[in-house]
Amino acid sequence: MESKDLKILKGIKAGNKEIFNAFFKEYSPRLEAVIYFLCNNKQQAEDIVQESFLRLWQNRDTLNESQSLKGYMRTISKNLFLDGNRKQKTQHIYNGLLEEPVANDVV
Repeated sequence: MESKDLKILKGIKAGNKEIFNAFFKEYSPRLEAVIYFLCNNKQQAEDIVQESFLRLWQNRDTLNESQSLKGYMRTISKNLFLDGNRKQKTQHIYNGLLEEPVANDVV
């Protein structure tokens, strides 16, 4: 890992908000583009990126200094996208079941 990336990771892990904000400003547009490619929805991509950075901040104590911070962020974002997709598909299936006509025949 590059020394700049390691410095950013250590700063975030230590709770440095300035380093976190700088990383957000630098990396969020690139991460948003990756997620937009998956979902083709700008608002959804923005929401996923916001949630990803929120989770990074909340879990900063558990960061591993030997892993790539950008790779970690891509993984979080991709998992959030996949989780949301699964929930949406499940909801669509159940909504479809609710809309099916019910027979009124009593035997």
